[in-house]
Amino acid sequence: MSSEIDVNSAQIVNAPDVRQWRETAKITRVSFDGATTRIAFDKQDGPNRWPDVRPAGWDGDLQYTMWLFLQIRDKWVGSGFIQMWHGRDGSGSAADPDVPSTYHDHWYYGTRWAPMHEHGAIKPGELIGFMVTSGNARDSVGPFGPKERSNIVVVKAADNATYTFDREPAPQPVSVAQPNTGGVSPVVTVDLQAVMTKLATMDAKLDEIVAASARLSAIFKDIQQHGLPR
Repeated sequence: MSSEIDVNSAQIVNAPDVRQWRETAKITRVSFDGATTRIAFDKQDGPNRWPDVRPAGWDGDLQYTMWLFLQIRDKWVGSGFIQMWHGRDGSGSAADPDVPSTYHDHWYYGTRWAPMHEHGAIKPGELIGFMVTSGNARDSVGPFGPKERSNIVVVKAADNATYTFDREPAPQPVSVAQPNTGGVSPVVTVDLQAVMTKLATMDAKLDEIVAASARLSAIFKDIQQHGLPR
């Protein structure tokens, strides 16, 4: 699977250097409903989901971290921000919205995310990137779980929008020729009488064509000898 941003060319700040982590997950949807930011990916649920980890001093577990990437002076810069436990719907609520226009207050508000903190508010339509990584990546605290990450998707910033991304196509079945099992081929029967009748009809038509050709030849010869009738 591939990323829309090459993580190896991005600058990582205040987070683990995930550029060497395996890209094992694919983001399938990013959505904003005016209040909540949600990211869906294929290792979020199910038997192959990323495992839970428990940071030191916590009473509960975390599963993954939401990342944000901004373009700063023509370079993508990103960090891990939102700590997500398994089953958490997203980040933000109607009472405390957490959507792109508020990220400068909620996500990269301090100098520890420099130079992201200098970016200011995200403008509508601005290109921004998202990624998720296993474990707790915020401030590089850890634990990081299996040290795996998703691809990075790029969307146009909006406080109300949904972006979906196709999964990799499933392999198509390959047609395999069936072996000859030695079965008897069906016998094809031919009505010889019908064939002979058809041939006789064609032969009669051919005779008519030959006779017509002879008549035309005689007329042409007569014209050559005597000229056209006046």
